[in-house]
Amino acid sequence: MKKITLLVAAFILFIGVTFSQTPQLVNYQAVVRNAAGNPVTNQTVSLRFTIHDGTSTGTVLYQETQSLSTNALGLVNIQIGGGTPVTGTFNTINWGTNNKYLQVEADITGGTTYQSLANVQLVSVPYALNALTSNDNRWSITGSNIVNNNTGNVGIGGTPNTSAKLDVSSTNTGILIPRITFTNRPATPATGLLIYQTDNTSGFYYYNGTAWVRVANSTDISSTGAILPFASGLPVVVTTVAGGLAGTGSLVGFGSSATGVSLLGTTIDLTGAGGTLLNFAFVAPRSGTISSMTAHFSLTAAVSLLGTSVNINAQLYSAPSGSNTFSPVPGAVVTLAPGLSGVSLAIGTTATGITTGLSIPVVAGNRYLLVFSSTASGLNLVNTIAGYASAGININ
Repeated sequence: MKKITLLVAAFILFIGVTFSQTPQLVNYQAVVRNAAGNPVTNQTVSLRFTIHDGTSTGTVLYQETQSLSTNALGLVNIQIGGGTPVTGTFNTINWGTNNKYLQVEADITGGTTYQSLANVQLVSVPYALNALTSNDNRWSITGSNIVNNNTGNVGIGGTPNTSAKLDVSSTNTGILIPRITFTNRPATPATGLLIYQTDNTSGFYYYNGTAWVRVANSTDISSTGAILPFASGLPVVVTTVAGGLAGTGSLVGFGSSATGVSLLGTTIDLTGAGGTLLNFAFVAPRSGTISSMTAHFSLTAAVSLLGTSVNINAQLYSAPSGSNTFSPVPGAVVTLAPGLSGVSLAIGTTATGITTGLSIPVVAGNRYLLVFSSTASGLNLVNTIAGYASAGININ
């Protein structure tokens, strides 16, 4: 068998990079010569390429074999990364760490008895492969996420201002942030998250750590918000029935109230009749958004609730314009705390509650009604509770 004495200098080596992500290839061109220094022409030869990490004998990151024919000048053109892999995966090589060395071995008879021809450090051009993750900006990819680990400021379209982590410069375009519906808002948002809500009082919203807050626009600023106060005047009565369900409730208005309204159905009918104290609904003169509700209840008669807990609730109902049938407004409810429980609850025992972070639309022309009720759990599920009721609703 001919001894191969090919020197490193005998190779004409050009290395380039294809810029498509798949496949990643390094172009390699060489003249294959025999021991006499003559080109091996028009002959099938076998080549083995090994990439070492750190030193010429370092860890083998990748190895492949290729079999191909030389031309009339003994020239071969190869794309490293396109051969038959023996060890490793070419496109997972981290070109951004440590030096890389390319070992070339050949069997000019086309077999598998390889002899080492060269072991040289790869410089400059091959590291263009690292542009996929950009060594200077230190991009990292995890699953479908891409992260820039650069500690400096980022400028798009210009040099970033020193006070800005991200500075986007443009004279005729803007930044478009995610546009989502009320239903699709993130369930566990980070504090400071900004979105544009496309429905249910559309606009920019940010999360303040506990609730979504709508960013005011010029219309909001010029409009006057309203706090609607409710007070029962005389004591109201709420009852619970078998199963601890709400039995009768009380309608609370602006200094007056009506007691004994059945809550066993899903709606409340205010059709009424002559002489009936029933209409405590107000009509919304303009559209708006309910942002919070609060309620208060104070016992006017001592009560014993041994082994029983009674929860007082304040729920807002609404009816479309022209209708006397009211239904609960989803989310517009306050559950007062603490629950009423104990051997002897004295007159003046109170329970309070507030619900914030609401974004409930108020429709101009609709009617709204505040209803106090109660539910029970424990030993005695049938109860009657009397007390003063107060509440307030903030409408933006």
